[in-house]
Amino acid sequence: CVADCNGVFGGNAFLDNCGTCVGGNTGLTACVQDCAGAWGGAAYIDNCGTCVGGNTGNTPCVADCNGVFGGSATPGSPCDDGDPNTQSDSWGTDCECHGTSIDCVSEAGADQQVCGTTVQLAAYVQGGSGSWILPAGFTAQTSLNDQQAVVTAPDPGTYLLIWRAQCTNGQTDDMVQITFIDDGPVWADAGPDQVLEVTTEAFLQGNVTDGTTHHWRLIEGSGSILHADSLNTLVTGLAIGQNLFELIVQREHCSVGRDTVLIHVLELFIPEGFSPNGDGINDRYEITGIVAHPGSALSVFDRWGQEVYRSSDYRNEWDGRSKNGRELPNATYFYVLELGNGSTYHGHIILKR
Repeated sequence: CVADCNGVFGGNAFLDNCGTCVGGNTGLTACVQDCAGAWGGAAYIDNCGTCVGGNTGNTPCVADCNGVFGGSATPGSPCDDGDPNTQSDSWGTDCECHGTSIDCVSEAGADQQVCGTTVQLAAYVQGGSGSWILPAGFTAQTSLNDQQAVVTAPDPGTYLLIWRAQCTNGQTDDMVQITFIDDGPVWADAGPDQVLEVTTEAFLQGNVTDGTTHHWRLIEGSGSILHADSLNTLVTGLAIGQNLFELIVQREHCSVGRDTVLIHVLELFIPEGFSPNGDGINDRYEITGIVAHPGSALSVFDRWGQEVYRSSDYRNEWDGRSKNGRELPNATYFYVLELGNGSTYHGHIILKR
């Protein structure tokens, strides 16, 4: 037998990978590899799970300012100190979160015009907090600390509302002007419909609610409105048939009212007969549109070609009598109508009492 590394004949001590006599009666255990693979090395796994120390060249991780090993909450990194009046918050070397005070900026918002008596406000504050101060009689539907508070005025009109901001450097006030416009109903009356004979001109005559703006517009047909924003105005260039105009009324940019007027222009109509029997119906020979042609001449002849009636400026006055005033018998007569513009029409007339 031979002596082991500890000098014991027949002993089982041996040299381990670190060159140390271990085992047997040495009382020593064999060395092992560290996390870097070095036998008997000092490298180890730190709290972040990384092999550090020994011959790795790595240093162990440490807890950040939130107590998280390997965390990002390190001095100089961003944080939130919970104060809305600071900015650029970061961790200090004492692991305290600190920010820089924000200069106080506060605005009550832009002036507004609203329909009705309720408005949503639009204030702004940075570096502080604020609240609304309302005129007497106002009511709030939301908290007055709300930058976008909803409030109601007692009556239409113009009011000044105050937005008061509390800042680290003191108190600031800003005002906003709100105009509440009466949103009640408005009405428009475009006047009665009109029936015209051949003429291409007419007057528009309307009425509207006081304190409103108004204007006319063409909806159907044709026509040129001389003064569209005047209640009483001339319209020219009407077409034969229907011409429809609308009167629109508005209070500020709120309530709107509308009404229409129909102007019907009749063409020249020459009837083929009439019944002058004194019953008040169709007793005169009426040519529709003749009033638009002053100076028109009407001649009426019997079947033998004798002139029985004549007017050099006919105005729908013939009642079936001859030139000498006697009643003409029931018969078919013939006419020649010479309009003032030079046009001539021929036809027959049935006279039946």
